[in-house]
Amino acid sequence: MSTGSAETVDKQSLISEIERAFSGVLLDGGIGVNEANVIDDYGDEDQRRQARLGDSKSWVGWQDIPDDTLRRHYTTFCFVDSKGFKYLIPAYMRFVLRNYEEDGSASIDSTIYALAPDNYNFDGFAELLTPEQKRAIKKFLEFLILDVGDDLVDASAASTAYESYWFQF
Repeated sequence: MSTGSAETVDKQSLISEIERAFSGVLLDGGIGVNEANVIDDYGDEDQRRQARLGDSKSWVGWQDIPDDTLRRHYTTFCFVDSKGFKYLIPAYMRFVLRNYEEDGSASIDSTIYALAPDNYNFDGFAELLTPEQKRAIKKFLEFLILDVGDDLVDASAASTAYESYWFQF
């Protein structure tokens, strides 16, 4: 992977950059983690409505979603829409950075896979992101590739996502 002008970033600085870039992002009627879980479980419309209500009342911002919730819901990105993706990707990236060293959760690699351009919803969520948010994602992938590596995450998938799209930011 050629990162061009990649600068060395420590984990805490990267978390802060993600928090700044996605500050103020709200679910805004999108599919959140609870509703995505209901969809995954083939729930009916009433169950989806209840889950949607839970998503909007359980936490105001993505920063409020507990790591344990993110840890348990590793299939979320298979079921969210573009607004849900924009809302949840910073929470999951922060979860990965906080937990990759000692957590074997499938949510770690599923976050990386969600950033691949062949993700079914890629064009929809990518167009909602600001340049600052795209740069934060780029730096997140660079960090996983250059500083974390394949022993702890799927750095090969991170490299593929980076080289296929995110390198340009």
